[in-house]
Amino acid sequence: MIHDRTEIELSAWEDYRQARLKADLSLSFNDGKAAAIAWKRFADLFAGHLPASTDRQNVATFPVHKTRPPRGA
Repeated sequence: MIHDRTEIELSAWEDYRQARLKADLSLSFNDGKAAAIAWKRFADLFAGHLPASTDRQNVATFPVHKTRPPRGA
């Protein structure tokens, strides 16, 4: 079972790697999109293995004191 999962993960990584190389060379939007889809497929294999974070200290807070009013306001 673990061997099968590893093969799937390696295959997904190789698919992403090849798509990324192609996108980097061509600079084509469609090639970049294909690479992003391949990355998502690869990352989704691990999504079930990541622990759910209950630590809310890593959430960015918008710096209210540095905001400017919208133009024309």
